[in-house]
Amino acid sequence: MNHFTPPAKKIKKDTWTKILSFSKKPLKAPLHDLKNNNTNHPGVNMANEALAVFDAIMKYQGIASKTAQLLGKKSPQELASIVIGKGLEFPDNLRDEIYCQLCKQTNNYPDLETGMKAWELMVLTCSSYPPSKALIKYVCSYLQSAIPQEGDCGRMATFALKRLTRTLQANAGRGGPLMERRLPPSESEIEAMRNRRTIIMKVYTLDGTAKTFDP
Repeated sequence: MNHFTPPAKKIKKDTWTKILSFSKKPLKAPLHDLKNNNTNHPGVNMANEALAVFDAIMKYQGIASKTAQLLGKKSPQELASIVIGKGLEFPDNLRDEIYCQLCKQTNNYPDLETGMKAWELMVLTCSSYPPSKALIKYVCSYLQSAIPQEGDCGRMATFALKRLTRTLQANAGRGGPLMERRLPPSESEIEAMRNRRTIIMKVYTLDGTAKTFDP
């Protein structure tokens, strides 16, 4: 809770529960405190960028809000690219916000299909970049708490935690931020995630040999 935007006054526990739970309404303000987090992009309104991400998440989930409809007719791949791409474009500003929004939309959702769409985006995000060091333990704890749930929710939480662990290990072992993803997931990656399939990549080395791996 400490990483969500602090309220103007003390609020009740059930109100926090509502803030941290699924919503079919657009956000009125970012979930994460962005007020001191825009030194690298002074000309960009990060609050508006954060709200645009949530609109893309809702549209990906099939939620017909007025603001989400402003995105027009975009494919699931395009919407996923918007969500992931904002975290790549503004890594110090929006990554934690994106993780907070996805935790919200994967918590207490009204039906399985809507929830699974948010879990798909969670897995893609975990595969692309980690949250900040300040938020990582909370995200891991949230994913671990969802694993015991039966069915697709528990499986997707397990998958997300596995991908996040691999992302953290890759960044720590291969040069840190220098080795982070630079572009949003490809259409084939997103489609594979939506169909719960694994992508096997083949890489050819200079000596003519080839290696395959699961990215």
